[in-house]
Amino acid sequence: MALSQPEIAPMTLPETAVVLSVMSILTLSVVHGASATADRAAVAEVQSAVVQAYRVAQSSARALGQPVELVLAPDSLVVQALGPDSQSIRRRPGPRASGVVLTPAGSATTYGPNGLAMGAGNITIVLVRGTVTRQIVISRLGRVRLN
Repeated sequence: MALSQPEIAPMTLPETAVVLSVMSILTLSVVHGASATADRAAVAEVQSAVVQAYRVAQSSARALGQPVELVLAPDSLVVQALGPDSQSIRRRPGPRASGVVLTPAGSATTYGPNGLAMGAGNITIVLVRGTVTRQIVISRLGRVRLN
């Protein structure tokens, strides 16, 4: 006497619809979570690069004993010495390379030989990607604060 395998009843249409619905909801939640994590990482990386550029500009102005300008643009972060022998101190890709939107789109801050910022008042830089938003506040003296 041979053993027979039990027959498996085929899935009905409603059962198939329920399984597909559950799978699509789970897939959507995983994809959304992964994209939010990628957005947070990209904005944090750009925030760190902008803060570092401000610190490099301020310390370079003190070290060189001459004005140094930091130019923030969507496509580049440039620190350059001002004066007769103007030289580029540091150049990095801007936030656009990481898909991060920079507001204001173009700004420049000049640090004097004493390391203090010259020019207008406070500036708030807003970095946005997806639903992630971070702010960097630069005081009129050139100090950097993260929000």
